[in-house]
Amino acid sequence: MRLSPSMSRGVVAIAFVLSGGALISACSTSTEGAQVSCTLSACTTTFDRGVKATASVLGVEMKLITADEKNVTVDVGGNQLVVPVGSSQEVGGLSVAVDKVTEQQVVLKVTKA
Repeated sequence: MRLSPSMSRGVVAIAFVLSGGALISACSTSTEGAQVSCTLSACTTTFDRGVKATASVLGVEMKLITADEKNVTVDVGGNQLVVPVGSSQEVGGLSVAVDKVTEQQVVLKVTKA
């Protein structure tokens, strides 16, 4: 049996809905000084140090404030958050974890809390 184009689109739409939208599995974006890469469960955000960079992560604006070998301070949707390196903190329904701090970059992992 051969499906018409409109029936084919309908079958694809039904499969997409039944899969919970799993056909869209990952995305990535970048701005000057920040890169964001997301999967279905988390986003990895890499900020370049020494620049004023912002990134939209899971619909929330994030900005790196300061970073040293012990703590990273980020602005998450207007709330300043201090996160110890290797640890995580929650704010506004998000969990923000510091994955890595180098001389050039700060890498954060962001998930829904």
